[in-house]
Amino acid sequence: MLYQPVSANELENYWQKVNEVKRAILSKSLKEDFTVTEKHYGLFDQTAMVSGNKTVEAVKALADGGSWPADYLFKYGSFSLDGCGKNIFGFVAVPRKLFVLVAIVKAERASVSIDGVDYLADKGGGLRTQINETESVRDRFPEQTISKDRSLIIPLRLDLRYDLDEEPISRIIENKLSIAQQRAITKIPNSVFSAVIGGRTIAKSKDSFGQPQFMQVNRAYTSGEARSLQSIVVDGTSYPVKPAPRTALVSVGELDGGSCPFLMVKESDGDWSLQGRVLVGANQRSLARSEAVKLPVDTSDIRIEEREPEITYISTIKIRYSGLQEAELASSVILQPGESLSLKLPRAADNETTLMLTGYYRTTTD
Repeated sequence: MLYQPVSANELENYWQKVNEVKRAILSKSLKEDFTVTEKHYGLFDQTAMVSGNKTVEAVKALADGGSWPADYLFKYGSFSLDGCGKNIFGFVAVPRKLFVLVAIVKAERASVSIDGVDYLADKGGGLRTQINETESVRDRFPEQTISKDRSLIIPLRLDLRYDLDEEPISRIIENKLSIAQQRAITKIPNSVFSAVIGGRTIAKSKDSFGQPQFMQVNRAYTSGEARSLQSIVVDGTSYPVKPAPRTALVSVGELDGGSCPFLMVKESDGDWSLQGRVLVGANQRSLARSEAVKLPVDTSDIRIEEREPEITYISTIKIRYSGLQEAELASSVILQPGESLSLKLPRAADNETTLMLTGYYRTTTD
């Protein structure tokens, strides 16, 4: 898959590029076979394209600073064969999903009067993967009376996330499917691949299919000020509150269980490949779980990686071969953000070999 990070400068000059394409079409300097015709120039009208779609401005505004990390925004190649009567190829930008962490205050009795709230805040600007809420903030305001059928919603933090399990992002990070596809191509006897599209023959040599190029992608960035609610002032008295979850959980009706550690495997070819995530949803001690993962045949080594701002706690890691023969590989493992644990198996995996591990993880700000 073709992909490329989108820089702040590129997005800032987006409409300039669109207008250049428009002028090229109207001047007929582009071959008609490879673009739209003159009668379609309205597709490139900036006002029409912006109307009702504020995504471009939101992407820039939430970055809060005019520049952003390389993995903040990606574009990827999209090809449609005979789509809408034509073969279409282009690059499509994929913005991150916006998650909002909020505190909801509801009255247990007929009504309650709220005079203020106390926070710990991180007032850092720009995008960041780590937050440090240490600055005390006292927010006092005119009394707000909340009846039992109403709620007070207090925004605490904005997170921008990519789901690393969804395409195209799942193909940008290291993944088993892309590696397997490249290996399959090298085993095909053809030296050249060709296809006839629109009366033209398109050819590509097998040698030109290089190794997949992957990027490390941070799953989430926090934008703007982040707050941790400490207490609520009710009828003039301050009441401490339980800590809010450190991860925004709800976005447009979708549920999210945080991230989780990654399991890598080394097979007979000696290359590492991503097997998948483990301990999914076990994002606190009370949710610790045991999990069994069937390993590919001939796996010789495994590696567990903590790529997110989280700490992983694994009580046991065991291997079970066919015939129920078990061996303990490690115990009492703690992985800090960015750390990994590599383990060599007693012998290569057979077709019934299962990796078993028990543990959980938590975010570093819990």
